[in-house]
This record gives sequence, C-alpha cells and structure tokens, in this order.
Amino acid sequence: MYLSAIFLTLVSGFFILLTGNFIGSIGVTILSLTTLIINTLLSLMIFYEVALCGSVCCLELFKWIDLGFMNVDIGLFFDQITSIMLLIICFISMFVHMYSIEYMQMDPSYIRYMAYLALFTFFMLLLVSADNFIQMFIGWEGVGLSSYLLISFWYTRILANKAAIKAMLVNRLGDICLLISISLIYIIFVSFKYTVIFSLIDNFIGYHIFLFGMNFNLLNLCGLFLFLGAMGKSAQIGLHIWLPEAMEGPTPVSALIHAATMVTAGVFLIIRCSFIFEYIPNILFFIALIGGLTCFLSSVFASFQFDIKKIVAYSTCSQLGYMFFSCSLSNYNIALFHLFNHAFFKALLFLSMGSIIHAMSDEQDFRKMGGLLNLLPFTYVMVIIGSLSLLAMPYLTGFYSKDFILESAIYRYSLDSFYLYILGVTAAFFTALYSTRLIYWVFITPANFFKSVLINIHEPGFFMMLPMFFLSFCSIYIGFFFSDSFIGLGTFFWNNSIYISILNYTNFDVEFGLFLLKFIPLVFTILGIYCFYIYVENSEYYDINFFRNYFICKKWYRIYILLYKFFNKAMMFDYFFINKMFYGLMKFSYYKAYKYYEKGLFEYIGPIFIYMFIFYFFKVISKFNTGLVYNYIELIISFFLLFILIFQYTNMMLLYFALYFFLFAFYIITLV
Repeated sequence: MYLSAIFLTLVSGFFILLTGNFIGSIGVTILSLTTLIINTLLSLMIFYEVALCGSVCCLELFKWIDLGFMNVDIGLFFDQITSIMLLIICFISMFVHMYSIEYMQMDPSYIRYMAYLALFTFFMLLLVSADNFIQMFIGWEGVGLSSYLLISFWYTRILANKAAIKAMLVNRLGDICLLISISLIYIIFVSFKYTVIFSLIDNFIGYHIFLFGMNFNLLNLCGLFLFLGAMGKSAQIGLHIWLPEAMEGPTPVSALIHAATMVTAGVFLIIRCSFIFEYIPNILFFIALIGGLTCFLSSVFASFQFDIKKIVAYSTCSQLGYMFFSCSLSNYNIALFHLFNHAFFKALLFLSMGSIIHAMSDEQDFRKMGGLLNLLPFTYVMVIIGSLSLLAMPYLTGFYSKDFILESAIYRYSLDSFYLYILGVTAAFFTALYSTRLIYWVFITPANFFKSVLINIHEPGFFMMLPMFFLSFCSIYIGFFFSDSFIGLGTFFWNNSIYISILNYTNFDVEFGLFLLKFIPLVFTILGIYCFYIYVENSEYYDINFFRNYFICKKWYRIYILLYKFFNKAMMFDYFFINKMFYGLMKFSYYKAYKYYEKGLFEYIGPIFIYMFIFYFFKVISKFNTGLVYNYIELIISFFLLFILIFQYTNMMLLYFALYFFLFAFYIITLV
C-alpha cells in the first residue's frame, strides 16, 4: 500500500510518455484518472492508519550510496505530517486531472501534458515521504524540473519560455542554499536521516565553526540556509518574482503547482525541521521578518493588478507569508493546518479563474470582462465561496486556521509577534480589498467585451464543474471537521512528528484570551470590503476627470500615477532582480570572468607564461652549446653552486626539485 501510493504515479507517467500515441487521448485519460483515484484512496487509508491510529511507518528499501564514510539509504517515512501532505497532493492532483480532461481536451499536446502532471505528482510524493535529506532533495529538484516543463508547456509562446527560465533561475538560488544546508547537517551529525538528526540535536546546540576570522554556530548556519532554500521554493519576498510570471502555464497547472503543492514545499521543509528551528531563535526572528513582509506586501501588490490569475498568485504569496510567520512563532501545527485548508480554497479559486478564462476566449484582464453574473452563475458562486474562505469569514475553512494564526501572534506578548500581528491584520484588509475588487470587475460591472466573445461564453462542462463543486464543499466544511484534531487544546494528533518547546506553546493563551480581540481581523476584513464599496459609490458620481483636476490642483496627480505604477509593477522587484542583478551577473560572467580573467589573465599566467618561459629559457641554455668542454664544466659548476645555495636556505624537497631540473636541463643541452 505504501509503495503503491508513491510509485504508482511514476509508472503511470512513464507509461503515458512511452505508449501515449498508441493508446490515444481516451486511454491516457482513463489511465491517469484511474491512477489518481487509486492514489487518493490509498492516501486516505494511510491517513487513517498513520494519523488517526498513530501507527507511524518507516520502510527501508535499499542502499543507494555506501562509501564507508558516507551511507545513504532509500527509504520511506510516513508520520502525521507525511500523511496530511499525501492527502493534499493526491486530492488536489485528482481534481486537477479531472478538470484538465475538459480544459485541455483540444490541445494537441494533451498526452505530454498528462505525463508531466503524473511525473510532478510523483516527485512531490517522493519529497514529502523521504526519510532523509538527500532523498528529499531529489524530490525537491524533480518538482522544480516538472514545474519548468509545465510552465513552458506552450513553448511556442515567448512569455511562457521566459517565465519558465525565470522560475528555474530563481529556484536554483534556493536549491544551492538548501544543498549547503544539507552539507552542513552532514558535517555536524554525520548522517542524512531525519530520525538520527532530530534525536541528536540536543548534543550539538553549542557546536561552532571558525570561518573568515569569525566564530559561527553551525546550527544557526543550517537553519539560515534551510530557510533560504524554502524561501525560494515558497516564493517569499525577494525571491517571489517567479510565481506571478508562472501563470503563463495552463490554469490547471497553476491550481496544482502554484497554489496547493509545490509552493508549499518550503513550508513543509520548515515544519519537518521544527526540531532544528526550535533551538535557533535568531533564525526564527529572521523568518518572522520575511514572512510578515511577504504577507503584507503581496496583498498590496494584488490590489493593483488587472490580470485575474496574477491577483490569485499574489494572494498565494500572501497566504504563504502567514504560514511562515506562524512557523516563526513556533506554531508549526497551525501553519500546517492553514496549508491544509489553503490547498482547497486556493485550488477552487484557480480553477474558477480557469473557468472564466475558458469562457472568455482566453482573456485574463478583468477590465475586458464584466457582467458575467448572469452568464456564469455557477462560476460566480464558486468564486464567492473561495473568496469568503480566503477572507476567513466565520465558519468557513479559512477562518479556523487564519484567525488562529493572528490570535496566536497577539498572545505571544513580544515585539516581533506584535509586528507580525499588525502586518497580518493589515494584509487581511488588503485581501478583502482585492477579492472584492476582482468579483466586482468580473461579475458586477457592465460588460466590456465584444459580441464575438459574448456568443462563446458558456458554463463549464461536467468534468470542470465536478472538481469545483467538491472543492467548494471542502472550502466550507473541511476546516470545521479537522480543527479540533489539528490545533485543538490538548490534542495528541501530532505525537512526535512536530516539536514545539514548552516555552513557545501559546495555545492556552489563545483559548482563554479576550473574546473581543478575536473580532479584530474580521473587523479589518469588513472594513476592506466597505472601503471598496465607498470607492465604487463615489466613482459613479465623480469620473476620472474630476479626480485628475483635483490632483492637478493639489499638485499630487503625477505622484499618484507614479505610486500606482510602482505598486502595479510590484515595487520594481522584477526590474531590480532581472535587469540589475541577473543581467549584471551575466555581463560580469562573460566580459570579466570569461574574457578578461579566464581567456586573458589566467592564460597569461598559466599556459602562455609556461610556454614562453620554457621557450626562452632553453633558447638561452642552447647558447652554451659551443662544443668546448670547459664551457660545459663551467655550466655544471655554476648549477652545483646554485644547488648548494638552495640547500642552505630551503628544505630537501626543493633541493630534489632543483637537482631534477638541473639533470633535465643538462640532458636537453646534450641533445641540442
């Protein structure tokens, strides 16, 4: 059962690649969907046996690397964290496969698309079920490769190729940091296995290394590079620039990779390594800083976008920020609960955006939409349910985890937690703003498209509606069903899969805190909706010319336009990283490192210098070939005196080298 749950998708993916043209699109559809249904049933059985019954399973498959000083085994490790991640991956992947049957049925590369989806699912399952860091890194890289292939699936589009290359380059930065961290972990623990490392962590708290004239705590370095690796994969601020561009791939890919599974791999890594992070509070503070900024800034960026998929993509970055700053407060179980809930309502939002794009003849700019409420009523209901769950409206799925994250921050009673609470509540305000803005411009405003588009607008078919319906059900009820098990007071659900220091445990304070404080996030959410309502009401009476004249009178119109463009371009992060950082690095690599140093300086002090030295040295030596014996005797005596001088001031090794050089020179002279 356990092996089938992991490797069944690998077999399916390779079988589709090899025989897809023979079995046809119908055969590929039946095979892939059947495989995912079986995988989902197996993941449910594993969840029941491992998570609910508390029966952790560890499988040792075979030895992979056995070098004496380093051993790496291939094995599978199923605990509560793994079983939950299996449930998320298999369920979302099954819905995405079902959705893709109708969404991608007219694509000529449908078979290749299904094979890529199956391979991505396998690598993600391998990542979460690994029992050591090396095997996890294989899944980590496989997920990155599959993401590249799926983003550039429509490879004839230049933007898709650019987006895939950007995603690959940015993720490579994080992957390098993760590889450094794994190397440091092996230096400390001489092992890659989770169970060995986490059980010995107490003995290496004060382990230091001396580098560059400074003393470094190795655990701090491990934690820092682990977080930087997770930061690249989970698109935290600074390394987030690839995620909005990755929307160039098919919309079902966005729902699977960039909302529910791949981008949550970084959060999974932090939660898995909770045994390490609990001993390095300095790194937890850094995670809090980055997570809080990501949560806030991504919600602001989403409020200034016009592409409906980019809005949902920035929303994903914001929710990942919530998860990271929850981890920084040692609330790993709450972060995993929010990851679990987020997978369902964000996948619903992405699939709903796909339904809109599919109906609007591949149009993604909401300024060219409007009036779809009567034309797409089912999709409208799905967007409303997903958005309300995203806004953490009471008794929907997002409410049970998102509000708990904010409450645990305010009851931590520290400066960094108060900073996170302020950013989180402000992000909730902007989340309500951009969600309401999206719904209003797509469904409520008067239609702003051509008649040719209107004729083709239609609701999705059965294979697109069924996944959206099930995801909407999960977006309403799944948080209520699992809240007591995941984050309930006194729950034994997690056992030893997550470590939280007793000094960092704040669930008691949250349970018995002030009741009115629990309403503050809801108040800011309603305030965000109301602010957009006020804007819409005023825009009916004051057109753009009124605001333009008003701003010109106040000398602020130009500043207003610049600020709008500034946030629409996401604070110019793309410009800085691509035009300045990456292009600058490429120019330095070619013009300086390659042309000036490698092809210039290094060749002059390397092979060219050696060639010129040998050539002129033996040219001088050859002049002593006069045919007179006393000239040869003078040369031998001179070299002998030189050897004595060298022997006087150097060691024996240098003398042997000089003697060898003398005999070699004498031999060359005799030949000449």
